Amino acid sequence: MDTSALAIDTNYAVADDAPSVRALDRTSAPSGWAMGTMKAMPTVPLLGGFLAGRSSWSPPFGDPFREAMRDCGDAVQLDLGCVLGAGTFELPHEKTVDDVVMKGGAGLRSSRSC
Repeated sequence: MDTSALAIDTNYAVADDAPSVRALDRTSAPSGWAMGTMKAMPTVPLLGGFLAGRSSWSPPFGDPFREAMRDCGDAVQLDLGCVLGAGTFELPHEKTVDDVVMKGGAGLRSSRSC
């Protein structure tokens, strides 16, 4: 099997999890504690991301990564990720894959990696 195709399939599998979790009906309720009752907390956006031990792409967050992220679409947005020893990415909320912030690894803007 072509390892680059496997990496793309894995990326899509990870991307499938984010919308299914975000679609869950979340609630918040008041809770009691020693000082009285704490008000219900507002729900906050859920982040989607992944942690991988390695990447078969070279560079790990190059054109194939960006293409896979574009193919996922806005509803599936992955917000952050880390490939151990290779680097990290963060996609700020309401930004496009062209605005992704990458750190670490060869050919990226910083020498730090996760």
